Amino acid sequence: QTTISILQDGSGDVESLVGALGELPNRLNEPYILEFQDSETYEETATVDVRIREGGSLTIRAASGQFPILRSDKNKKAAVILASSGVILEGLVLEGGNKRPGVHIEWSDHHTIRGCVIRGTRQANTAGIYIQGGQNNLVVDNDLTDNRVGIVLFDQADNNVIRNNRIFDNEVRGLWLYKEAAENQILHNSLWHNAIEIHIGNNGKKKDEPGENNQFLHNVVAAASGGTVIHVRREGNPGTLPPNTTSDFNLLFAPAGATFATLDNTTISDLGNWQSVTNADLHSVGTDPLFVDTPNDLHLQSTEGSYHDGAWIADGSHSPGIDAGDATAAVGDETDPNGGRVNLGAYGGTAQASRTGTAGPTFPSGAFNGVVAVTEGLGQHEVSIEI
Repeated sequence: QTTISILQDGSGDVESLVGALGELPNRLNEPYILEFQDSETYEETATVDVRIREGGSLTIRAASGQFPILRSDKNKKAAVILASSGVILEGLVLEGGNKRPGVHIEWSDHHTIRGCVIRGTRQANTAGIYIQGGQNNLVVDNDLTDNRVGIVLFDQADNNVIRNNRIFDNEVRGLWLYKEAAENQILHNSLWHNAIEIHIGNNGKKKDEPGENNQFLHNVVAAASGGTVIHVRREGNPGTLPPNTTSDFNLLFAPAGATFATLDNTTISDLGNWQSVTNADLHSVGTDPLFVDTPNDLHLQSTEGSYHDGAWIADGSHSPGIDAGDATAAVGDETDPNGGRVNLGAYGGTAQASRTGTAGPTFPSGAFNGVVAVTEGLGQHEVSIEI
């Protein structure tokens, strides 16, 4: 692989991301890494439009321990525009501005945006991440905050996976799907304190009709007072979810002063009403998720221990989002004791999942009622143990 180092003081191979992109060959037949090796602020707009061939790849990342800021310097242009497929963005701080997104996936596919902070977009419906017509993209383990909108999927943005992200304190919407965005998977995200947490559809116009077969599973969605958990607006069949929408095993919380949901002109008062009207979220939870410390720490509180910078510290309360996932879903990288069932929210299924309160028996504190071999002599014996 070839690594091109980016250092603003000129001591690297190049001094900007635009400069690094200019060093790439016309066709990438091997792995290339464009690596920021400082934590400076880079004011530029970079359009990534490269031809990646078999055996080639392109990763744009921060070096270990560095937190470079990429800030858009052009009106209505994202800090990074992905116009060709197969790019990885990792560990970056991406800032928009006045009508400037952090990242714009522009009719391109198979990107990964991982471990980034996307913040600071302003005005209109500007999003931290725009996925416009892009397909098969992965947005995982990011913080999206202080934007007008966290993430937008529109213009037939299909088969994307939005997973294990923290989407909080965005002014208008947290997550927004419309204009035939279909078959997307919204999994294990934590949304908190956005004006509308999840918005499906737009203003009831036919061209904005949301797509079908979208999945919303294992998320924690907690509105602010005065906010809304879910807002649906459709042109066809108003008052219903788009066809084949799957929503279940979520934690959906509307505190005092918040609206649980709106279906076009119908207001839904609580989870039970939502379930009866939509037949969705039949296994979901409707109570306070008990985050550790909003907005700084969206781990779930656990009396058995939640993750704090490498240490496991017991909290005073135990979140209802722990062990609340689908019993058939894998627990992934959750550490023991994990109860054998996946947690909800951004850390569910990861090594930072809060620990369960249903640990297995520990001996000698556990008690046997007796151990009896039902036959005597040599050979195989049946043993009955009751705990």
